[in-house]
Amino acid sequence: MEASAGIGRAAPAASPNGTGSAAVPPTDGLCPPRVLVLDSNLLMAEAVVIALTQLTFVARFVVPVTTEHVRDLLEWHPASALLDVDSVDRATCIACVTAMREAGVPVAVMGGRSDLLLISDCMNAGAASVVDKASPLADLLEAIVRLSAGDLGFAEEARQRILAACQREARARRDRLAPFDVLTRREKIVLAELVEGRSADAIAASSSVSIWTVRSHIKAILQKLGVNSQLAAAALARRAGWSLLEDDRATSPAREQQAVLSARTAR
Repeated sequence: MEASAGIGRAAPAASPNGTGSAAVPPTDGLCPPRVLVLDSNLLMAEAVVIALTQLTFVARFVVPVTTEHVRDLLEWHPASALLDVDSVDRATCIACVTAMREAGVPVAVMGGRSDLLLISDCMNAGAASVVDKASPLADLLEAIVRLSAGDLGFAEEARQRILAACQREARARRDRLAPFDVLTRREKIVLAELVEGRSADAIAASSSVSIWTVRSHIKAILQKLGVNSQLAAAALARRAGWSLLEDDRATSPAREQQAVLSARTAR
C-alpha cells in the first residue's frame, strides 16, 4: 500500500521538538523538493511526512517497503529519500539504496546503534548520510534539508562517523567471537545444539552419531573455551552473541578464497 501527502505554501513551521526554528529546504517557490520516506512503520512514516510538509517539502511514503514500490516511485523524481532500516529487512534495504543510487537520488538512512552493521552495508551500497534514530526530529529534518541542497560535505562527515563506529563495533565483535574460532566445524554444530538446550543424547540421535562421539566433541569444546560445563559453554556463546548461522556467514568468504587459492595451486 502506498500513500502520499501534499503540502501548502505556508511558511516553515517551528522545529517539531520545540527547540527553535527548523532549517528551511531549498526551493524556487515553484517546485518544492520532493522526499520519499521508506518506512514500514506507518506511524513513523506519517509523522515524518507531516513534519516535512510543514517545511514546504512534498513528501510521500511507502507501506510496506518493497523494491518494486521504490522503483515505481522513482518516476516521481524525488530529490532525496529517507530509509528507516529498523523497519525493513536487510536485503530490501540494500536493494532500495542501490536503486536510489543508480537513479541519482541521495538517501539518508536512519537507525540505532544496534543497526550499525546494516547501516554500514547501506553506506557501502551508496547511502549518502545517516541519522541516529535517537536524535531529535529536528536533526532528521536537517539531514533531509541538507541532502536536498546537495550538501555532500555534510554527507561525507556522517559517512565517516558511522564507518568509524562500525569499525569499532566490528573489532569488538571479533574480540568477543575469537575464542570460538578454534572450534572445528563439528564442534561448532554441537555447540549450537547446546545453546538450543539440547542434551548430548538428543544431539546424538538427531545427528545419527554415537553418544560417545558427541561427548568427545563436548569435552573438546569445554577445554577450548575454558569452561567446565555444557551450561557454561552455552552461556558463554549467548553472551558473546555467537551463533552457527552468523559464524557461517563470517567464514564463508574466507573458505571461498581458500578454495580459489587451492585450485590455483593444484593447477
